[in-house]
Amino acid sequence: MKRRKTLLIIFFLLVFGLVVFAQELEYPGIPVSKSETITVTETTTFPEYVRYIFYWGIIIGAIAALGSLILGGFRYLVSSGNPEATRDAQNQISSAILGLIILLASGLIFNTINPKIKILNLTPLKLSSYVKLIGENQEQKIAISVADLPTAFKNFKPTQAEIIGANIEARFHTGINYLDSFTPWVRTTEEAKKETEKYLKGQVIKSVEIRYTGPGVYIYDREKDEPENNRYRKEISLFYNLSNIQAGYGWEPKDAQYIQIKNLKELTNVPESGIDYLTVLFSKEDFQGNCRVFFEEKDNIGNVPAGKIVKIQPDNKDGYGIISDPVAGINSAKIFQLERKGECRVVLFKNPNYGYQAVNDVCVINWAILKPDRIEDSCPGWKETMPKSIQIQGNCAVVVWGENSALEGNFSGNCKVFTDNIPDLKEAGFWCFRWPNPFNSTCLRGLAIYPIK
Repeated sequence: MKRRKTLLIIFFLLVFGLVVFAQELEYPGIPVSKSETITVTETTTFPEYVRYIFYWGIIIGAIAALGSLILGGFRYLVSSGNPEATRDAQNQISSAILGLIILLASGLIFNTINPKIKILNLTPLKLSSYVKLIGENQEQKIAISVADLPTAFKNFKPTQAEIIGANIEARFHTGINYLDSFTPWVRTTEEAKKETEKYLKGQVIKSVEIRYTGPGVYIYDREKDEPENNRYRKEISLFYNLSNIQAGYGWEPKDAQYIQIKNLKELTNVPESGIDYLTVLFSKEDFQGNCRVFFEEKDNIGNVPAGKIVKIQPDNKDGYGIISDPVAGINSAKIFQLERKGECRVVLFKNPNYGYQAVNDVCVINWAILKPDRIEDSCPGWKETMPKSIQIQGNCAVVVWGENSALEGNFSGNCKVFTDNIPDLKEAGFWCFRWPNPFNSTCLRGLAIYPIK
């Protein structure tokens, strides 16, 4: 164990040493192919350090194995007449050969375990849409708003910018925190060049606002810009599940005050676009706590009118869930593509593991429930009973709400979203015990069923 810890410490010291002294030393290059030689320079990224060390590990390991093989051969030659020494030498030779085979075949082994492991070919993340800031001797690519460029990128003084990709807009400021002189929103490199020359007049760009214009779920800190008070709306764009909004975007959860859903038809005036976003916003990280459901209003169902910006927590209870602590704000979000005409089937059981003894122990729901409903309204006779397990058949997102068994609520309790079968709801945090201590249990009381793509 001590030897293993020592080797681990040596490895991390080696990595740290390469990172710290990369600018001071010239490291030998390693030819990995006819056209590529890897080395360490002042611009080397951390994955490239790991790759460099990996190859050196193979080289050093191969030298050590070869040395062990030679030593084992020598021991075998001089062990004549000593069976135990001969056996030890043979074991050393076998181990050295096995080590060489493993080292030389390491790439093949990793590829066999998982073809997606790219230890030998680490490539940087490619952004499809971003803003490229250009300084005198440096460039930076950013895909989200940055309030303080001098702090984020030391000694970086950009004066020009390019807009790369589609569905993205940017606004450039000469002060940090989006203050001082700024340009209008621009969508192309030509517009960026024209407006920065006109409004910034060669000054250094110190903060950049970025917003996306394509389909998605948009969260805002205010309903609109307030230029008279020098307050401008911040936004984040959600296209996929996000378990921690603060970590993902650097937002304070309480900043999430307004929501807008942009489906493709709002952007192109095409009546049926095939895009229909559904989002569930949670009060806690990792899709925990209270939640509210949002999707575009259509046929009097839904809570976000097309093209409109609405409050995340309305003044009145609209039946789509409640975030009980507005100060805590929104901490995570699940995103789905709603299929309003889709089919799914949800079966509720009064017993765990889909068990039942009688017909009334099962409730089959063959229809979508787009507006959350009480379970007893969909399952007559279940007012005093909560389901213990759920089967989901088809592409469905099932949102369930619990409430303290001694309290009334408007879908304001603990919330979960399921897309797969749940054999035991107690393990998911839902169980109902009414007496003598009802305040320590969470009864599942409401649900919504959304066909999804």
